[in-house]
Amino acid sequence: MDKSDTHLLQEEVESWMLFANSLRSDDKYVFKSLVEKVCQYSTAIESSGKRYTVEPFFLTILLIQQRTINRLQTQLNELQKVL
Repeated sequence: MDKSDTHLLQEEVESWMLFANSLRSDDKYVFKSLVEKVCQYSTAIESSGKRYTVEPFFLTILLIQQRTINRLQTQLNELQKVL
């Protein structure tokens, strides 16, 4: 991936900072983790040839899903310790 690719993704991430900053602290952590995971797919995202247009509705769904996954993973880890 070249610098222009990372620049486009960085611009998109930066455009969501007002949204991220308005979240509660626990949601900020989840959002940051989600963004870090998205960045792992930057090559595929850039290869799509599309400009980034993400609606807050979809981002909220992803945030809720990630929080649920995190909670379930914690519960599973606790159960595995008991077993």
